[in-house]
Amino acid sequence: MIHIKDKALWIKYAKQSLIESSIALLLFWILYAGHKIEFVRSIAGDTAFSYMNSLRFASIKTTDKWDTPVVLYKVDKGYFQDAKLLDEYNNTTYGNLFPRSKIAGFIEKLDNQSASKEPLAFFIDFDMSDGSASYDNNSTANHISADDMVLLKRLAMERSYAILIPKNTPNNFIESYATNHHNAISTGLKRNISKNKIIFVGVDFLGSDTIIYRYNPMTKYNNSDQTYYNVALVGWQLRKYNGELNTTELDEIYNPDIFLDKAEVQKGGAALFRSNILYKDVVLEDEGRLKELHSNWNNLKYISALKLLKESELDISNNTIVMIGIDYQKRDIHNSTLGKMQSGAMIHAQSLKTVLFLDGKLEHFNLFLGFIIIFIVFFTVTILVRYYLNSYPEWVKFIIELIILTLILFGISMTILLLYHQWFNWFMPIVIFYIYDTVIIAREYFAKKQTQGETK
Repeated sequence: MIHIKDKALWIKYAKQSLIESSIALLLFWILYAGHKIEFVRSIAGDTAFSYMNSLRFASIKTTDKWDTPVVLYKVDKGYFQDAKLLDEYNNTTYGNLFPRSKIAGFIEKLDNQSASKEPLAFFIDFDMSDGSASYDNNSTANHISADDMVLLKRLAMERSYAILIPKNTPNNFIESYATNHHNAISTGLKRNISKNKIIFVGVDFLGSDTIIYRYNPMTKYNNSDQTYYNVALVGWQLRKYNGELNTTELDEIYNPDIFLDKAEVQKGGAALFRSNILYKDVVLEDEGRLKELHSNWNNLKYISALKLLKESELDISNNTIVMIGIDYQKRDIHNSTLGKMQSGAMIHAQSLKTVLFLDGKLEHFNLFLGFIIIFIVFFTVTILVRYYLNSYPEWVKFIIELIILTLILFGISMTILLLYHQWFNWFMPIVIFYIYDTVIIAREYFAKKQTQGETK
């Protein structure tokens, strides 16, 4: 029970606390209402997510809704050495484009698995924009090389799982071949594309200062009306619907061209726009040549692609989403919010696990409940600290308040995210408190100095 000796002092601090709590509520509402504005999202959301990742979330072992197995094979030095793709200086020998015949070999290995070992989907994180004819003298028409043809023939085969191809430029030699040719290979490609066994996916990231904060939910090009949804969203859909792709649901959640002006979607808040990546630490499990790393995302493994070639039977199942990408000589490397460099393929895997954890979308915490939390926390902490630490200097009380408020709101936000998969922005009310209190302390300091000067 709170014991109040000096009611006048209590009322004084209650008024101050009421003002600061009201300002915090106003800012919280501005953030909630302005979530569609990129400036607000980048300043408020990205910063808060960055702190949450680096301070606590990354170290918590977390399971997505379906505990989906995700296996990421990294094309690393061990693989390059075994495939004889390095020169005497350990530089790759194949030029700009990873050999398409090697990619076909990866697919062949998955195709040859028993029915219970075939994956749900296979994402290939390599550039498929153009044919590689300029690197192969044995080229055919339309810049398609003999090496490209090996991959095209393999892609044209029937299979039960989906192959996800990056759509990072308007051009894609696989789409072009399927459209511009009339033979058995193009027919097979068209069939697999129409059945969503070949799916072209967006792979763009969003960030600033070289730090990747978010995945881009969709990619569109001026020469096409088609929307290419991010690989993380497509992987989530395939897992949710057992290999099927529900583009209607994706449109309802993420496509602003279709749903931006509909009130029921606007109420969804972050469901439309928030695509921040919840990063997890990666832990080394095996020091051998085929070293295997496990993430604090449950069931996310990071394995050398050499293992994909060497093992006759892979440790995957029908629910597994397999990914492959390069991890060598800092190629396709990005800075995460953990302050650590990660390969582009690993960030795609982190994005996929994020979407699976959130079941497709991250929604705002209820505005009214947020108001209650902000007001109670701010008012209670500030009035108690100022009243019971009245004899302390203002800057000491300010630091104590800031620490307590940060810990409480951060803990509440983390709990809401883990239990309810909703976003409660804890960070910006702290910032406005910091700014407001700094002004108050400075004003009182100069007023005290002026009074002392007049006394002298």
